[in-house]
Amino acid sequence: MKKNGFTLIEILISLAIIAALAGIGIPVIYSNVMKIEEASTVESAMNGLRQFFVDARSKSVMKEIKYEFSKESDTSIKFTGLAATDSIYYTLPTGIRTQLILATETTTGPLSYLLGMFLEEKNNNYEIKDTFRLLVKVNDTTKGTLTIHQGLPTVEF
Repeated sequence: MKKNGFTLIEILISLAIIAALAGIGIPVIYSNVMKIEEASTVESAMNGLRQFFVDARSKSVMKEIKYEFSKESDTSIKFTGLAATDSIYYTLPTGIRTQLILATETTTGPLSYLLGMFLEEKNNNYEIKDTFRLLVKVNDTTKGTLTIHQGLPTVEF
């Protein structure tokens, strides 16, 4: 008798092999997609932070007014000027499954921002905070750092 097709056993074995390969491959692909999304979100956040501080510096240089720096939430920062129109905001982007958190290094007093420099308020004077750092974290792990050094923003990620 002539055989024209596959037997049920041959088809089931083929499906089992395909399922085993998929079981191995899908978690690896998912893991890599998550890493790519995280890296993309962090890169976007760091470039946005750099541009935000460049804009804040140019705005404070043009008007020569002092901005009060504040961390609004775990994902946003704000510079408040003399009027509401002078205030500028930045909020971290989020990915589909990636949540970024913004952290600042501890300071002893409130910070002001003037002509691209951070000033720390002391008793009767201001002290220039030469190296100011903002940290972008994913799950309590620092993924990016923005440093203001001599009035210029530098990012590392």
